[in-house]
Amino acid sequence: DISSVIAYFGTLGLPPVSLIRDPNVLEPDETETALYSATGITIPPITPLGVHEIEIIATDKSGGTASLILQIDVTAKDMIGDAPLIFDEKAYTTPRLAVNDGQTSITLYAFVRDDDDDLDSVVVNLSGVGQVGPETPPDFVEAGAPVGAPVVGGGSCPTGSNTIVCMQPSFEEGRDGQWFILPDVTISTLTPGSSEPYMVEVIAADMTGKTGRGQIPIMVQDVEGFIMDREPPEIVAAVATGYGTVEVAFNEELSALSISASGREFTITERADISKELNILGATISATGNVVTLTTETQTAGKEYVLNGSSDITDISGIALVPGRGSRASFEGFVESVRPPVIHYVSATNIDTVEVEFQKDLRPSSVKLGEVAGDRGGDFDVKIFEAETNNPLPVLGVNFLESGKLLEVKTAPQKSGQRYRIQIENISSAGGVPLREPVVKFFKAIKIRAIQQAAVAHHADLNGDGRVDFIDFTMFSAVYGQVFEDAIDTGDAVPGPLPPEPDATVPVTEPT
Repeated sequence: DISSVIAYFGTLGLPPVSLIRDPNVLEPDETETALYSATGITIPPITPLGVHEIEIIATDKSGGTASLILQIDVTAKDMIGDAPLIFDEKAYTTPRLAVNDGQTSITLYAFVRDDDDDLDSVVVNLSGVGQVGPETPPDFVEAGAPVGAPVVGGGSCPTGSNTIVCMQPSFEEGRDGQWFILPDVTISTLTPGSSEPYMVEVIAADMTGKTGRGQIPIMVQDVEGFIMDREPPEIVAAVATGYGTVEVAFNEELSALSISASGREFTITERADISKELNILGATISATGNVVTLTTETQTAGKEYVLNGSSDITDISGIALVPGRGSRASFEGFVESVRPPVIHYVSATNIDTVEVEFQKDLRPSSVKLGEVAGDRGGDFDVKIFEAETNNPLPVLGVNFLESGKLLEVKTAPQKSGQRYRIQIENISSAGGVPLREPVVKFFKAIKIRAIQQAAVAHHADLNGDGRVDFIDFTMFSAVYGQVFEDAIDTGDAVPGPLPPEPDATVPVTEPT
C-alpha cells in the first residue's frame, strides 16, 4: 500500500522528484515489493564538487515512512582551460535598495568573462532572500513537469524553481566580458531589513562543467522604513568631466527608470543668456544610482552654465524632484588640467560632521557616495582615525555639499577636542586625474565646553546671524544633548550649568 516514493536532493540544488513504480518489475517471491525509479535527472552546474546525499522517503497509505540515503560524487567533466570569471566589483542591483514586501521588484546585474568562449549558463541562487516574481506560498514542482529550455548553452540551466534561476544575457563589452541580468526579483517578507547587504551567489558554468563563482550584494530595507522616506531628491553638484560630458550628483539614490537614455529630464543653459541652450545628447546612471552622466554638445571652456532637472526624476521611493534650489546647479565648461585633487581645508563642523573642501571640482563618479545605517561605518574612500591611538572613527556617509569641491562626511560622534587624522584615496579630479597616493590631513573635533561658553559670551548667537532664534537653540541642543546622553551612557557626571559671568547680559530676540 505504498502511496509515494520521493527523492530529496539536498545541496544538489534540485527540487524534489517523485519516483514512478514500474509495473513490469516485481521481485520473484515478494509480490509486496516493486521497483521505483526516476530518470533524466542531471546535476546543475551550481552544485559544489564532492559527495552529496540524496534522501529517498517512501510513505504508505497509513502515513508510515521509511527512508534511505544515497550518495553521489559530483565531479567536473573537464578541467582543461579556464573557468568563467565573475567580477564581484561590477555586480549591482537597480534600484540599489530593495524593500521586503514580496512584491516590489528589482533587477540584478552580473558581469562575466569566459576566455574559452564556451559559456553555458549563469545562475543566481536567491534561496533565503527572495524569488523571481511575487512571493507565493512555497510548493514543490510536480513530478514529470516539463523542463524549460536553458537561457544559454547546452541544457544544464536549472528550471522549475523561482529561487535558483538563470540570468539573461545582455550587452557585451568586447573581450572584457558580457553583462547578465535577472529582472523581476522580489524580496521575501521573511527577509529582515539590514544595514549590511545580503550576498546572493552567482555561478557561471561553461560547456565542460568548469564553474566560476561570485556574489551580488542586495541591500534590503523594511517596508516601514521604505514608506517613511518622503524627502525629495536634490541635485548637490554638477561637474563638467570632459568637453562633452557632465556628471550630476544627487543626495540619494534615484530610480533608474526615471532617467531616460536621451537625458530629456535635464536642460542646460548659459548662465548669462538662458535662451542659449547646451543640447543634451544622452544620459546614463551609475550603479549606485546617485550620479547621472550626461553627454552634451561641445562646451565652451570656462563658460558658466546652469543645469536644471525636471520633476520626472524620482528617488527609489517614487518621490519626485521638486523645482527650486534642489533641482538646479551651476558648473563651468570643461577646462583641461593634469593636476590631481588638492585639499584646501578640513574642518569639523559638528560633533558628527566633517567638511573637506578641494581647490578644484572632483569627478563625482570617482567618489564612493551614500550613507550606511547603524554605527559600524561603511566602505568609503574617506577614512578617519584618532591621531594618537589610531583607533578608527566610523564614517557613516559621504556626499557632495553645494558643489563639486566640497564633501560632507558624516561620522559617529566625535570625542570633544580629539585630534583626528583623515585619509582620502582613490578619488579623481574632474578631468579624471587620480590621486597618486592617499592624502592625509589632520583636524580637531569641536570642543563642547567651548561651544557652551561661546553661547553665553556671544548671546547664544551660534550661527552668527546677529540674533538668537530657533536655529541657535537647535544647534545648541544638538551639541549639549549629545554630551548629556554620552555622560549617561558612560556613567560620567552630567555637565552642569555654566558659572555666571559678571558682565553677562540676557539675550533679547526680536520677533520675526
